[in-house]
Amino acid sequence: SVELTVVICTHNPREDYLGRTLDALKAQTLPYEQWDFLVVDNASDPPLRERLDLSWHPQSRIVEEPELGIFRAGYVGLTEAKTPLV
Repeated sequence: SVELTVVICTHNPREDYLGRTLDALKAQTLPYEQWDFLVVDNASDPPLRERLDLSWHPQSRIVEEPELGIFRAGYVGLTEAKTPLV
């Protein structure tokens, strides 16, 4: 069963930093079936949906938040999470 949701909030991320973060998530040992993965795209230009491949994780998704700001992005991450542990 799904135990936790990993949330990344980002706005126009540096691809090298985001790539290292995604590589670390791919390499961790908790099976993908036990955690959801959510990326909150906080008004990135161009949108992350057009350039970010999360197909490696079967329970991943990108949610777009057009209002810029960490509070809004974090709020969306918490409300979109499918588990109580975020």
